[in-house]
Amino acid sequence: MQFEVEVHRNELGEWVAVAVDWGVEATGRTENEALARMMDALAQHFTMPHMAEFGAALGDLGITGSDLTKFVIASSGPLR
Repeated sequence: MQFEVEVHRNELGEWVAVAVDWGVEATGRTENEALARMMDALAQHFTMPHMAEFGAALGDLGITGSDLTKFVIASSGPLR
């Protein structure tokens, strides 16, 4: 599973991390804290009843497993 995450600072100076396609958002005092909270919120989101229904529907399509990879990017900068 891959998902796009946007990170920015809001008008209060808090870092905000958003899992774009899932609409899951979290804030933190640092970029890493916001990302960690967003990952926790996303993990909680995946335990919701509608996600179980989604998983069951995937099974009906013959999809029986998944291959998940977690990427953590500690820093970024301009390409040179």
